Amino acid sequence: DAIVFNYFANDKIVGEKFRTIDKKFWKTEGSLSCLYGVDDIKGMEEIVIVEGEIDKLSVQVAGWHSSASVPNGAKQSNDLFGFG
Repeated sequence: DAIVFNYFANDKIVGEKFRTIDKKFWKTEGSLSCLYGVDDIKGMEEIVIVEGEIDKLSVQVAGWHSSASVPNGAKQSNDLFGFG
């Protein structure tokens, strides 16, 4: 069982990403890589970029519709910004 996130660009589905409850991810073959919610930020002066699809949906439910998520999550690192 998995949830599917449909990726849209220019109002057309360009990809599908699946996530299981235990955080296994995969995309359908041929899926394009773009921001999840890219159409929601077009023409906006202020936007919110988040780390995952569920974060984007949470921000949207909270009322900030000009938001999008990076397609592959955040980099996993103890030294993300080079501070040691």
